[in-house]
Amino acid sequence: MKLVLFCSFIILAITFIITKVNFNPNYLDFDIDERFYKNYNPETVLPETYISAVRYENENNLTFPRTIPYKIILYNNCNLIQNSYELTNEEISTLLKIVNDSSSYRWGELGTPEVHYYFKYLDERNNLIGITKIDQEGMAYSKPHLSKMKW
Repeated sequence: MKLVLFCSFIILAITFIITKVNFNPNYLDFDIDERFYKNYNPETVLPETYISAVRYENENNLTFPRTIPYKIILYNNCNLIQNSYELTNEEISTLLKIVNDSSSYRWGELGTPEVHYYFKYLDERNNLIGITKIDQEGMAYSKPHLSKMKW
């Protein structure tokens, strides 16, 4: 009986470690090349300048990311066994509608995010053209950013 309990404990401990520990703490050190900003890198927007900034983005068809991604991959930082998932075309369309809709964001104070999930947006040559980090409270941080994302 003690051997069964000991083996069960070891299996549970290994499962917990494999699925919950981040062995690569620099997993989000991505640089989005300035060329993907397409000469539009907005300053931090304030509530007073928000309406005019969003109007400018809408009139100039500025979206996130600046070009339509060929594929998007969702990464889960909490599970080392299956930590990535490639989105379908329908899921890509839905995600892009959400991140480009200003009503998806609300004003708030920025803190230090504890990121559990992130999306990598890739072009047809597999170049990184955008990234969205999502912390455990649901806040999203995207690059290249837009004013409508309400920093």
